[in-house]
Amino acid sequence: MRWFFKRRMKRFLAGWMGEYSSLTILVEPEVKEMSALAVPEYRPAMLLGLVVSLGGLTEHTAREAKKALLLYLDTQQRRQEVSEALLRCFESGDKRLLAPLLNTWALLLAQDLVPAPLASELLQRARRAARCRDPQRLRCAVGAFVGLLRFPAVRRQSLEMLLEMLGFSFPTVRQHTAQALYIRLLEEEGDWQLSPPGEAPQAVSSAALAEVSELVSLTPWATDDLEALKEALTAVYSKLQLQLPEAGLSILAPQKKVQPERREAQYADLVMLDSRIPKGDNFTDEEPEDNVKWWRKAVQHTRVFARVSPIHKQVIVQAYQKYGYNGIGDVVAMTGDGVNDAPALKQAEVGVAMGQRGTEVAKDAADIVLHDDNFSSVVKGMEQGRLSSENLQKSIMYTLCSKVPQVAPTFGELFGVPQALTVAQVLLIDIGTDIWTAIAYALQPAESKLMERPPRHPRYEKMVNCKVLVYSYGYIGQLQMIFCWVMFFWATPGMWELTQSGKSPNDYTVEDFTVDTMGMTVYYWTLVLGQIAAAVSTTTKLQSVLGFGTAPYCFPNTTLNLMFVGEVVMGLAAIYCAPIQSAFKTGWIPMRAVLLPIITFVGITVIDEIRKCLARSCDEQQPRPPDFLTDIQLLRASECITGDEFCQVAGFA
Repeated sequence: MRWFFKRRMKRFLAGWMGEYSSLTILVEPEVKEMSALAVPEYRPAMLLGLVVSLGGLTEHTAREAKKALLLYLDTQQRRQEVSEALLRCFESGDKRLLAPLLNTWALLLAQDLVPAPLASELLQRARRAARCRDPQRLRCAVGAFVGLLRFPAVRRQSLEMLLEMLGFSFPTVRQHTAQALYIRLLEEEGDWQLSPPGEAPQAVSSAALAEVSELVSLTPWATDDLEALKEALTAVYSKLQLQLPEAGLSILAPQKKVQPERREAQYADLVMLDSRIPKGDNFTDEEPEDNVKWWRKAVQHTRVFARVSPIHKQVIVQAYQKYGYNGIGDVVAMTGDGVNDAPALKQAEVGVAMGQRGTEVAKDAADIVLHDDNFSSVVKGMEQGRLSSENLQKSIMYTLCSKVPQVAPTFGELFGVPQALTVAQVLLIDIGTDIWTAIAYALQPAESKLMERPPRHPRYEKMVNCKVLVYSYGYIGQLQMIFCWVMFFWATPGMWELTQSGKSPNDYTVEDFTVDTMGMTVYYWTLVLGQIAAAVSTTTKLQSVLGFGTAPYCFPNTTLNLMFVGEVVMGLAAIYCAPIQSAFKTGWIPMRAVLLPIITFVGITVIDEIRKCLARSCDEQQPRPPDFLTDIQLLRASECITGDEFCQVAGFA
């Protein structure tokens, strides 16, 4: 690390204009590297990197740079050396450095880390830097002037600069200055000594300072009422016993009147400029064919968008939402940590912001905030989302399976088949057992290849789709119905003879009613075991539960396993418990009729294991998309789009 750091410093000293922004990466992660400030050769480069970092590239960078600088300035000698070096930074000639440099001085002054002999020189340089119309630089200068109020030698000049900013033409500057001055006056105790050059010392009493503080806090400095502002400024100058320099205050100067023709021309220019700015809401069904082709190529083939602006990011997100997924539209997730990412984070279906180094604007615009700033957490979140969606779908599939064998007895009676299932028994299955088993699917762990399968598109593939209906009604439901009818006639003594007799229920004898009750009980018991088989089969879509041809999924959901036991206990209670028998029209059946329906559980489970084995074989033959990292390494220049090309081709140039 040391040799790399030294090499970077030498490159910086040779020509820092193109390098200082990258130095923030060096000073921000490792606080121990701040010891390089003690080396005179490295000090200018390190300070410039700190100044840029404190300027607020991101909140995290500024926070780390502030901590590093304050930890280093632990001795008076270091404070003197750093302060002198920071004063020389004003001579760099780069106006971009002035705002963060003033911000750095405001931090040092607030922490009382600036030696008093340097206050006069700092005031002169800060006054020259504040002679501008840049609101950001002026707000940074306010902090420096407020900090200089602690030095009696420059207090009068600093106060005059603050009052001059109270009369500035920008409302935001006036408001910021008033807030900073009000807070400083609240902290002041005792009188203020204002010593103008060449005159006797002049004191401002604490009572006068309190009146000024109250006046500053009550005046609406952001208002457009210039007369009220002039009156408030005059009162402030009077209470501080200072002379009002009318020529130096922007709001007191004669206001220029803009000609109506010029105002209309400026408005027309703004309208024309607004029509050329990409907003992302220009995508309509009436788009020219060339634009549509270009956008589809951009979102379906491009992997890298380079040098894009914040509005470009938002447009790209909307393009994916409009033209992605073969024209249907993608569900877009956007990650970002800066203010520039906020429009795209807000536009995307899922905005993910960084919790540690992300700005508050990005966090407010995002839907998810990563507290650890680890992108692997996004993958874990995606897995949890897919697992929740898949478990809900499996629960629906399981619930629908029993509907076919529940309806089949109604149609069987039309063909002279004795009643096989009562309404009470249907309710016992649906409410007594199925509902709790369906809820237990919420705790089902993921299959081994859950993340390898493409996700379900919410606008293209519904939760209850054709595949779900075919699986529940046309596959498992049909198997359950077949096994129920087989056991109804095979495991029930005398049922086939009763059916062949063609008797009406009104003509049944006592023996016939007994046979019919036993048949309904066998049908109910077979359906209970069939639903347990359906629950076991539905726990996975492709992975084998028993380990046929792949790693076994087994039975990891303890809650679901307990529900299986509960279904068996409920079914046996309905067969052998007299109160339940009378309520649900079930009856005693021989042990043979209890054991034979177990074939239903085994048969459905084995058949579905064979289906999963065949489905896995077909799935393995399907072409797989390349790994993301491998795909990035194979990128060609034609798969990259720069911001300039983006504007030119999309018509925003």
